Amino acid sequence: MTHSLLLPELPASVTAAESAELAARLGTLARSGLPLEGGLRALAAELGRPRLAGVLRRLAVRLERGETLEAAVAQPDCRLPVTLRGLIVAGVRSGRLPEALDQFNMLSRRRQDLRRRIFITFAYPALLLGMIAGLMILCRIYVSDVFLQIFHDFGMKLPDITWLYFRYSGVVGWTMLTLAIVTLSVPLAATYLRWGSWPSLLASLLPLLGPVIRHERYAQFARLMATLLDAQVPLPDALRLVSAGMQDTLLGEQCRMASAAVEAGTPLTEALIEARFLDSLVCFVDWGQRQNALGDAFRSAAEMFEARTSTQTALLNMIVLPVAYLFIVTYIGITILAVLLPIIPVLSHLSGGGL
Repeated sequence: MTHSLLLPELPASVTAAESAELAARLGTLARSGLPLEGGLRALAAELGRPRLAGVLRRLAVRLERGETLEAAVAQPDCRLPVTLRGLIVAGVRSGRLPEALDQFNMLSRRRQDLRRRIFITFAYPALLLGMIAGLMILCRIYVSDVFLQIFHDFGMKLPDITWLYFRYSGVVGWTMLTLAIVTLSVPLAATYLRWGSWPSLLASLLPLLGPVIRHERYAQFARLMATLLDAQVPLPDALRLVSAGMQDTLLGEQCRMASAAVEAGTPLTEALIEARFLDSLVCFVDWGQRQNALGDAFRSAAEMFEARTSTQTALLNMIVLPVAYLFIVTYIGITILAVLLPIIPVLSHLSGGGL
């Protein structure tokens, strides 16, 4: 029995990290030549993750009944991501199952690594802003009124910078706290939520963060297309399978548009142009079609987008942290100035009175 590459889209019961681990384990078993059912049961017994172990056991049971791996992953109770299931089916049919699983594992690891790097890049500045915001709020609640009253008792006129600093420290503090939350939440929304959600769409428009996410998604798209074409998957099916893995995203919608155009007889290059893919990708695809090396063209495009992602990520690190440090240093300088300016005349007055 032949199963469709586009298996029913059921909610996955495993996380992205668990899917990557499952792909790695299956790839190792497939490469070793050992019986899959026994290896899957052994892996399920070793794992401390109940959901992933349950998926492995269900696969093992079906394989022990005589079902093929292709049929086992097509069952409704195999709640794997649709892209992984499609890659397994394509890998089995083409005899390139280990390579297909390795590609899925690599893409999942790259995505997780990018999320971690973006989180680290923005988490430290957000933490610093949050700490300063807390200090300013505490200053407004417990210090500012007492400080201003002391100088009022001395009959001294405070410098404008001191009066503004203590009077509006609460407003500035709450504003900075909001900024700290936004600094952390927007990148998280951009990397963890799909582009169909408005926080992710908002983050994709940011000058530095948006290109990082966009180029990484294009790298994933090109890698998956190269893997599926290497597995001899028909071009429309490959586009639909990739779009299913990127559902509710701008790129996923573009894949669906391109797939429909290709099925209608439009050349791939024109279909990508109509779906508004990046010109740089279209150039690679055009070269691949002329050279009859479409898989290699998508692979080269993936390497280009991965290089762009690394460059943009490095640029993000070079700008975000220095800007945060500059902000912190400026705040400390204003604080020192606001506190010392009125204290110096008081000390001078007290010392003169003592004489």
